[in-house]
Formats: sequence, structure tokens, C-alpha cells
Amino acid sequence: MPVALAAYLGCGGGAKDRTPAVSPPLAVSPGSAPVASVTGSTDVPATPVRPSGPDQFHVWLRSDDELYVLPGEGALVYGPNGAAIVTDDAIKVVSRSPLGAYFHKAWMPLSIMRLQVDAVMGSWPDAAYVGKSLMNADCRCGCPGFLDYWSKSHWEPASVRPADATSWRDKMGWGIPHNALNRASLGSTHFVAAAPLGLPRVVVAAQPTCPSGAAENGGRSDTNRAQLLVLREGVVEADRPKMTLARPGEKGSPTKMASIGRVVTSESGEIVVLGAQEGGLVAVEYWSSVTATSKLWTLPKHPKGGGLNYDVFIGIVPSLAMRTKADMWVGGSREGRAYLAHYDGARWTVLDAPPMTAAVGSMGGPPQGRLYLTTVTGELWANDGGLAWTQVKVPEDAKVFQVRAVARNDTRDIWLAGGRVVLRSRAPKAPAVTLTQGPRAHASTDPPRPEQALPGPSDTCAGIFVPLFAVSENASDSYAFPLMQSALRGHGELAKLELGVTDDGRFGAIAPDYALAKAFATFAKAKVKGASPRILCETVSMRPVPFTFDP
Repeated sequence: MPVALAAYLGCGGGAKDRTPAVSPPLAVSPGSAPVASVTGSTDVPATPVRPSGPDQFHVWLRSDDELYVLPGEGALVYGPNGAAIVTDDAIKVVSRSPLGAYFHKAWMPLSIMRLQVDAVMGSWPDAAYVGKSLMNADCRCGCPGFLDYWSKSHWEPASVRPADATSWRDKMGWGIPHNALNRASLGSTHFVAAAPLGLPRVVVAAQPTCPSGAAENGGRSDTNRAQLLVLREGVVEADRPKMTLARPGEKGSPTKMASIGRVVTSESGEIVVLGAQEGGLVAVEYWSSVTATSKLWTLPKHPKGGGLNYDVFIGIVPSLAMRTKADMWVGGSREGRAYLAHYDGARWTVLDAPPMTAAVGSMGGPPQGRLYLTTVTGELWANDGGLAWTQVKVPEDAKVFQVRAVARNDTRDIWLAGGRVVLRSRAPKAPAVTLTQGPRAHASTDPPRPEQALPGPSDTCAGIFVPLFAVSENASDSYAFPLMQSALRGHGELAKLELGVTDDGRFGAIAPDYALAKAFATFAKAKVKGASPRILCETVSMRPVPFTFDP
């Protein structure tokens, strides 16, 4: 999210401070065996592992609003009041949205939702992806989704479909921000989860936004179904896990998947997804490798009645974690209370009385290590093997709603995020950074967010961007800016710049340092007609345009 378990974002309210205590023995109820026609069910339960993990966490960042984290080699931290990039022990604040012109959907009132982020996923920075969508009343549930990936210093549209495919602008009859997004879209399908598959490869879950049978603007069809994609540096690979999918409207196949909401992976290349079957039952599907035949299980209902709440179309998606192939967990809500199910290599078991009362919001942990979960009320719990869970105290009585684990170079790193803090299992070498002002979402009728001018070199600025002029949204994706090409030819001293068009329609350059940004701004002011260069502290989402600097 390298990252062995990619637990997705959780959210919720306040929590009570409790002293950690070992939970009592738990009553359990056996779950259903795997579906015989899919699995063969020949696994033997493994000897329970007794891993260990940190009991202490340290504050790295604070805010007066919620925070999320995408870790890896360092981390991207973001929230409605600001963002930061963590590299080793250094924290650089991002003054404007690190996600481009899009805003996280949790930050926007529904009445003004237009450009939104659905998921920030993968591993930072070498396999980081953002699932975005363009909301428009004309398309209803058929609004298109887009996938961006982090390319060294900025976000770029991924290539998930052929470049010569019919433009979604033409098919749907209304516009998208710029034509480059065409190759990053599968139409009315949103990208909802991802997990590393041996960096820089990732597996991405793509989910249609229209329920089965809906027909809004090319809604779900035989060719627009839940699917898994394997990408390397933003490009889809040929091999992908083959899901046991139900055809839209297919009856009599309750064991086939109809939707997908979570995906986790292991260091050895195993893939596990959580979704729902055509009849609405929640299920888990497992692959030992990308090309292997899958195993499919239907999760059992709670012994006291009721099953796991799941509705991907309104954002109710349980959490999924895998310590080994014979030690997996699913956590979520059963009518507002905790639901926990465990797989021991032979069958799924639902815990009759989980020690936490509030619903599970997020799960994660390093391979064969301690597993953590958070509740929707902000509590943190840990599991060291078996079925017992112990509550873990966090500093400053923080409320944590998201847990993500990183495994790199024989190290284990646990990140927690949520209400006003980001915590880490590793202690910082400097005081925690506070994010107090930032890119809160605004209505389209509000004035644009002010640019953050960069007057000189800075150790705290995460990205330097020099915009020159605005570009029409109807500009062709292949437009090469011939006047700029001519002006830059022969200026090899500017070759380290990355030039392109941002997703909000500005042409400019990303500079690796302030000196080069200043040189480019001076050059553009003198040599580029109509340019208005400014040196900004800003991280952008950009379609790159290739330039030749040789004479």
C-alpha cells in the first residue's frame, strides 16, 4: 500500500481510552467449508504462528482534521487540511493538494461533488496509484473512473485501455477534463483497491459503478464487470488473475463473484480478494499466483443471526488481511457490531463474541507478523496468532481508523492514521509536524485556491512547479506545442525539467530544484510569448509532453 497487506481506509467517530488487557477465550462457531467445485478443499491447517509486533506507537504528524497515509519507502500523508511526503526521517509539507485537481470524496458535500478521489493505494512512491472519478448528474451511476500512477515527481494517467479505443467523451456525449484520461479509463468502472505484487508491479481491483442490470450510459455489461488488473509502472500486463465471475443477471450461480471491494497480496505472489456473489453473500477468492486457478469461499453468517454487511455501491466494504494462506481474517460490521471471521487452512470460523463491540474498520500487518485492526470508534486491537485479540493503547488517546503495514529489506513498519494524527511504530528524530492549512475541497463557484509562491530554496517543499499558460480542455492529447519545442531546442541546461499539462489545464514544468525552476522561469519570460511563469510549491497531476533539447 514491500507492502504485504493493503488494508483500505476506515472512518468513524470517537473512542474511549481503555487499558490493554488480554481478551478471554472466545466462543466460536464453525463456518462453511470451501466450495468444493472451486477449491477441492485439500488444505491442512497450519501450526499456529506466534508472531510479535510493536506495542508502542509514536506521533509523526498532527492535524485538526482527519488524516490518511499511503506508506512504502517513506509515506504520503494527506487530509483535508494539508499533505506531506515522508522520506527517511524528513517530512516535507505539500502546500496544495497532492492529488491534483481532484479531492477525496470524504471531504466534499454530495451536492458539489464533481472531481473526486476514490482510493489512494499501492506502495509509496514506486508503485503508488490513485483511483479517481468524474461525477456528473448526466451519467448517474455510469460516471467514468480513472487511474493515475506516481511517476517520480507527479501523477500521470495510467494506460488501462488501448490508445485508439473509442473516446469516452464521444461515447457518453459529455466532456472529461482532457483527452489523456481516455486511456486511463474503463468507462463506468472505478478503481477501488490495490496491493503490491513484487514491486513495481501491483494488482488493482476494478469495480463497475452500476449495479447489475443498470443501463446508464454503458453501465454494467458482459464486458464491464469486476476484474483484477496487473500493472507495472502504469501499464497493464497481459497476465491477470481470472475471477470466478457471474454474468450480469445470471441466475442459479450464487457461488460466483459479482463485485469486488478489497485485495491483499503476500510476498510470494499470492492474491486474495473480498467481494460479493450474485445473490449478495460475501465471499473470498484466493490465487497462489497470477496464473493459478482460484479457490472460492462463501463467508458464514453469524451464529446469532445476520451476516457481514457489504454494499460496494454505497461504500460499505469489510476489511481483509492475510498472515499466511492458512491464516486469514475478514472484519466488518454486523448491523453496527463487530464481525470477525478467520480461515485456518480448512474452514472459515465466525467469532461468536469478538472482544471489541464496534464494527471493524481496517486491518493489516506484516507477513507472518502481528495483525492489527481498528474499529469505527477509533480503537486499536492486535492479534498474535490464534483467535484472541488484545487492545493496544495509543499515545495521546488518539482515535485511529486506518492501519497499514510495510515490509521492506527485513524491516517491519506499521502506520496508523485517523482522527488528527498519524502514528508510526518507529520513533521520529524530530518533533511531529502539524498540518494546519491546506487544500480543503470547495464548490466550483468558489474562487480558485491561491497559488503558493516559492520565493527561494526550501527544504520543506515537496514539489516545485512552474506554470506558463492555460491550455484548452479540447486540446488533442497528441498536441506537441511546436512553439515551445522550437524555443527549448538547444537549451540542454533545461533538460532535467519535466514538462506537460496538468489535469486542471496548465502547461508548465516540474523542476528538481529551485535553481533550475528560476532559470526556466527567466527563460520563459524572455523567450515564450504569452507566458506568465511563477515558481510554486506544488505537487501536480500531469500529462507529460516530450521535448527535444538537443540543437
